[in-house]
Amino acid sequence: MATRPSLFFGMGEAFVSAFGGDHEALITVAVGDVRRVPCIFREFRSGGFAEEQGASVEGVTHTLAIDAAADPGVEQEMPILVVPVGLSAGEAFIAAGVHRDGRAMTRVLLAAA
Repeated sequence: MATRPSLFFGMGEAFVSAFGGDHEALITVAVGDVRRVPCIFREFRSGGFAEEQGASVEGVTHTLAIDAAADPGVEQEMPILVVPVGLSAGEAFIAAGVHRDGRAMTRVLLAAA
């Protein structure tokens, strides 16, 4: 994991409150150990045409960003439930990729569970 310069300490929380704050991630770290952390949850849609038959196709990508200081140690293949703040039901995902670049946020690429 990259070491974060002191410049970035405390910025992740500010990013989450400014650009997200309406969702939380329930991250299963171990059996019976679920951590609730504020997050920035995004859904991106992209479209195009399939090479064969010229059919229109659409793809959806889900990403999650959490304050690096609040990161409970997300690793690939961990189950993650993304819920609106204050609720306990939401969308279930698996961490498909985790990117820690030493700055304020940990970025997670999500796959449908």
